[in-house]
Amino acid sequence: MAGFRIPGPSGAGPLLAQAAGTLAGAFSLPIPDPLEAARSWVRRELRQGLSNQLERVGALAVQAAVEEIRALGDDIGQKLAWIAALPDGIRNQVAYEVFAAGFSHYLPKKLLRQYIWGRGAGLTLSLQEMMDCNPLINLQRSRAFMTLLEGGQTKLADDDRLPQHQQDFELRVPAGALTNGTLGQFSVLAKGQLLLRRNGEWTAQGKMSFFDTWDFDPKDFTTGGRSLQGELKTRFAHYTLPGQAFDIDSEQTAFSQTQLDRTIQWQGGEPKSTPDRIAALDVALKEAD
Repeated sequence: MAGFRIPGPSGAGPLLAQAAGTLAGAFSLPIPDPLEAARSWVRRELRQGLSNQLERVGALAVQAAVEEIRALGDDIGQKLAWIAALPDGIRNQVAYEVFAAGFSHYLPKKLLRQYIWGRGAGLTLSLQEMMDCNPLINLQRSRAFMTLLEGGQTKLADDDRLPQHQQDFELRVPAGALTNGTLGQFSVLAKGQLLLRRNGEWTAQGKMSFFDTWDFDPKDFTTGGRSLQGELKTRFAHYTLPGQAFDIDSEQTAFSQTQLDRTIQWQGGEPKSTPDRIAALDVALKEAD
């Protein structure tokens, strides 16, 4: 640019050059992001409570609201107040995003969506989804099953001619899902046959399915059957998530168990604890039904 001269009156060249440099510098500044500007507007509207326009901006309003609520940290009271004050058009989605963020597994998120938008319609778990719940199922946790065993032992003791005792059964077995956010405490509907031998060995086999009513019903911290973390999350969802409870059932699948097994034998194999981003385990299993 040697020899470059800005035209103009004598003495005006340096001033024009300075002005040109200032203008060039202004254009070299970062150009504001229109999306970020829109987010800032939505956040300002949220903070000021001017939510009448927010339903029109859809996903942008949801994202901004979620960011604001997450910024509140562990202040549950403020989070509840924020969500309750949101316009109807985005409240459900924001509540879902805030609560679902605590789960990394796909199944809790599916059940959350059914709770919020399913209008109480039931849901049937596939065999894979049953397995993904990581259920802990033990027939010996059922008082009804233990009563069957005791009754069979009594019959064998009363009649020396009987080599073994066989009996059909149909009962509910209390169980717990070790994948957080799925079924928690639920019932296994088991139907099959018990074979009891004189030496105390027994085998039970048949078909089973799952049943649960999926809701966020607060329970007593001591006797409710949930861990502390599980009960806290349940209560947060109870007061935060708009939705409707629904029933869950499942496909039927084969199972068996003997006196040597700690849990039933089935396609799902041994249960493995699958914690989420918040807690180690939500369910504290009951001893019997």
